[in-house]
Amino acid sequence: MQQSKIVTIVLPIISIILFSLISAVVPGYMWLFFVLYFAVIMVVSYKVSMKGMKTITEHKGSALFKEENTAQIMNLDRLLLDELKSQYKSTMLMMFLPLMLIFFIMPLAGAIQQTVKQIVSQYIEEEFLRNFLGFLAFYLVMFGIIGLPSRLLMRKSAKKKQLYTPMKYIVYRDGILVDRGRLIGYTEDICFKSNTDRKFVELHSSKLPFLVRLYTLEVSKLVSKLKEVKLNECSE
Repeated sequence: MQQSKIVTIVLPIISIILFSLISAVVPGYMWLFFVLYFAVIMVVSYKVSMKGMKTITEHKGSALFKEENTAQIMNLDRLLLDELKSQYKSTMLMMFLPLMLIFFIMPLAGAIQQTVKQIVSQYIEEEFLRNFLGFLAFYLVMFGIIGLPSRLLMRKSAKKKQLYTPMKYIVYRDGILVDRGRLIGYTEDICFKSNTDRKFVELHSSKLPFLVRLYTLEVSKLVSKLKEVKLNECSE
């Protein structure tokens, strides 16, 4: 199993148990721990989504190709706006759907806890343990209600990866340096597609969570430099 999958499975489970324990100790702050739990899930999702890229502060070696004028070139692509609109709608849905579900779930917190506590009180006398199990049930229900539709949306969006268009980039022999000092390495399965009419070269890789579209007026030159670093055109 890939490390990213292990993290996305194990960390939420650990978080549920940890926040359930803390909530049982100080139940009055349950809403705060609920927000913290949600924040942890969002941070983990972001970190996993950035796999395939690493942040660097400086780079050694000479540049093979440099483009710092992509914003103006992107304006020439009349189809790009429609692509970004569709992507924006999908992103907003993935962001706000969990928040909407949280709004409806929170009022159920007390009911879920009391139901579980009534059931386990027949077998467990210790108040702390009953509280813990009540909070544990609530977090599990919450995770299921929020996680299921979110995962369905992520699977749907994974079939059509998000588009990433760097504002500037530099091609080196060991990778492509894009915005904010992030380096896209040349993985084994990375390939490219070029579109001379729309003025871009697009990188495809299963290791990246998105399609990297490099806009330039010198498409043929960029293609030549990518081939120079042993990148191949995509077969499909």
